[in-house]
Amino acid sequence: MELEKRFKNHDFFKTTISICSEYNKRLKVNGENEELTNFEIYNFRILFSADNILVCLDQLFYSIEMLSGFKRKPNSEMNRHAYIVFMLENFYIRISSIFDRVLRFTNVVFELGLEEQNCTLQKIKNNDKIKDTPIYSILENLNTFIKKYRDLRNVIAHSSSYSEDQLDYIQMYYIYFESKKEELENPQDFELTKKIAKLDTDSFVINKKIELKEIANGLELLLIEFLNEIAHFSVAIGQKYKNS
Repeated sequence: MELEKRFKNHDFFKTTISICSEYNKRLKVNGENEELTNFEIYNFRILFSADNILVCLDQLFYSIEMLSGFKRKPNSEMNRHAYIVFMLENFYIRISSIFDRVLRFTNVVFELGLEEQNCTLQKIKNNDKIKDTPIYSILENLNTFIKKYRDLRNVIAHSSSYSEDQLDYIQMYYIYFESKKEELENPQDFELTKKIAKLDTDSFVINKKIELKEIANGLELLLIEFLNEIAHFSVAIGQKYKNS
């Protein structure tokens, strides 16, 4: 995917992947007993942690791509409305997960020593290693961007399905179709309603994909800014392990 390729050319990933590749070369020559240096261990840790962010970001874009990919399978209970709801919920749940992974990545890079469940924004941004650096304001910006969707994510995760007026209107079509499964009073009217439902649903999906792409692209830009800044710190922190 192009998203992944663009990030792989980022200085942070070029540097860490190069370091990890050197170990893999030694491993091929010296066998499985070849040990990692402390410098390599640090870079493996930050690379894997950063990749967790990219995996989640990729999944955001997959959710958008797949929003228009519904195909009803034989014997499946899932209709197109349920499929769209599933994909939208997937998007909004993952957008909050990205910020959690950013916080955990920051913890690993700066070696703050926090347990994963304790990697909260307050604990990280107020840490002495963070609070006087540009990372502080970048984390605030990311949080401001993502918190617009956090309440929605919490509703989806804990209380009710994703809903909005136009989508609820589309749902009425599918409730109608279900009620007419057994008896069709006027098959021609039924087919006409199906065509209208498809047009309305197609229109909703097209507009929603545009909306979600704007969100995902905006988040991607903030993550690039974040990686640009944190790359300097990861290099500096890694240097203390260089000769150990």
